[in-house]
Amino acid sequence: MKSTTGVGDMACRHSDCIAKRNTWFRGTKHAMEHGDELRSLIASGYKLEWSLHVEERESQRAIPAWQSSQAFENGDCIHFSCFHQEGKTVAKWLWLGYTKVAPGVYRPLHLVIVSDGQSKRLTVATVYDPSQTPHMWDETYTVRLCWKPANA
Repeated sequence: MKSTTGVGDMACRHSDCIAKRNTWFRGTKHAMEHGDELRSLIASGYKLEWSLHVEERESQRAIPAWQSSQAFENGDCIHFSCFHQEGKTVAKWLWLGYTKVAPGVYRPLHLVIVSDGQSKRLTVATVYDPSQTPHMWDETYTVRLCWKPANA
């Protein structure tokens, strides 16, 4: 049985997750166009930088830097949002890409990319493997189902 959000019975029914899921779906509406927008920004001279935080997370999560780069290169935007922080409008892309780890074996990676809209700079803020938290994602890793930790 499919729910009104289209995620079926797998979606978390916790009230906080239901509210966040509604916001999530607004951010997925035009995700592909926002992926094209990000590529256009890079083509027009925006620099893509990798934060120190992402380097720490790669180390903690056993994600080699080459895998993060490969996932960015072959990935696409699955969620986009804007918010205001310290008087600036911040754009945030959630990117899903795959990296080849063995013949016929691919690892999904999510990268969070941000831009403050004032500098010609994009920053990869963090990277993680969504398959490590399967309760939070659908089988394609494109639809968020839950926002609570597995043990909560």
